[in-house]
Amino acid sequence: MERPCLLYYIKRCQGPCIQAIERATYRATIDRVVDFLEGRQEGIARELRAEMQANSDGLRYEQAAIARDKLRAVERTIEQQKMAAFSRAEQDVVGIAREEGEACLQLFVIRNGKMIGREHFIVEGARDVTHPEVLGSFLQQYYAAVERPPRELVLPFAPADPEQLAAFLTERRGSRVSLLVPERGEKRRMVALATQNAVEALARERVEWLADAGKRDEALEGLSGAIGLPKAPERIECYDMSNISGTNAVGSMVVFINGRPEPREYRRFRIRSGDTPDDFRMMAEVLRRRFSRASRLRTETGALSLAAVGADEAPEELAEDPAAERSDVPRRETGWALPDLVIVDGGKGQLSAAMGVMRELQLTDVPLAGLAKRFEELYLPKRPDPVILPRNSQALYLVQRIRDEAHRFAITYHRAVRSKSALASVFDEVAGIGPARKKALLKRFGSLRRIREASVAELAETPGINADLADRLKRHLAREGMLA
Repeated sequence: MERPCLLYYIKRCQGPCIQAIERATYRATIDRVVDFLEGRQEGIARELRAEMQANSDGLRYEQAAIARDKLRAVERTIEQQKMAAFSRAEQDVVGIAREEGEACLQLFVIRNGKMIGREHFIVEGARDVTHPEVLGSFLQQYYAAVERPPRELVLPFAPADPEQLAAFLTERRGSRVSLLVPERGEKRRMVALATQNAVEALARERVEWLADAGKRDEALEGLSGAIGLPKAPERIECYDMSNISGTNAVGSMVVFINGRPEPREYRRFRIRSGDTPDDFRMMAEVLRRRFSRASRLRTETGALSLAAVGADEAPEELAEDPAAERSDVPRRETGWALPDLVIVDGGKGQLSAAMGVMRELQLTDVPLAGLAKRFEELYLPKRPDPVILPRNSQALYLVQRIRDEAHRFAITYHRAVRSKSALASVFDEVAGIGPARKKALLKRFGSLRRIREASVAELAETPGINADLADRLKRHLAREGMLA
């Protein structure tokens, strides 16, 4: 045969018909295929690693890349076989990786001993958030959108507020859901595998997104074109609310500049206008507080465009950057730049509330959009029908990242406020524990959960807490059913 078929040119065949490969080498390939089909993949993986390294050392990079791709394919098969042997139960296995303010969470979905799905999720703006907070926020957000959580979550470490998260998942499922942090054995190896996948996925995402400024430009240009902005938005602000039946209600503001999160610009808001669950009222309050100073300055100066104006806010609305809390770090100017686009998390109702505030403050030239949760439609002022971004567009990807970041920031702050409120309510009901002793307990143990878990003797070691008071506190927690 003078010419090989197409499979040879697309590298799907080694070309034995035209003697493009030596007989012994082809025989070795066939033997390797037989070993693979008979389940001896580990030996093949070792051979491919050695082959890849040898080619790399010899500067034969194309051959090294071919060996690498083969190795990855074999490793995926090995992973799936491990999954099948892993368990017959309903389980989700989670791994996490973090780098420079970003986190990647890898999810293995295992049902009846088979991995039926694997996904990874990128979380941005996580620079000053603890590992348990990132994990807890992700799990709550992910399983809020899942119809039925599994019986068991296999995790690398305990998330923030594990009891509350387990109760939430149990309610969603309708039966008990367990959170398991394995220390050894096959489950621990599966968590390690998921974690390694998360590390690799985060590295790929960072290379693809951060190195490719064209994608960010494409996303911003696509978004501006879809919603009719005069130019690509440089500063985008997104707002979200978080509360439980109106209690401990908070709002979040996240900022993306040129398509990337800017955590130093993030703000958080304690809702002051009431304890009833009213997302529209809460959204209006947050936007009014955010833009009130801009409105006053515009009225006073007559300026049509302000470069650095913002809200008059109490110290609680600080940036996520811990440097904002330090006295040795100079405070920036109090103003916040006006955004090129404001996105509110919600549909027509939230957008209507935002429009009302902007009319009231005479800032109707600030572009607004409401992002509906279910189908991710963008609602715009004076347009009856929503804008639907293409499902595979960079613009939709960017909007999703911004919305998810606002949701994560709101949930994290809400959890902190709720925990502080719970701590105060517990101590207020114990005679003899005032502000000073409350502060001493929190300084020593760090959280209400650790106070619950402490023994009477450990509580009594806290300055100002004697044995009798420690005993009464412990008995109070027991009566309230709060012991771990």
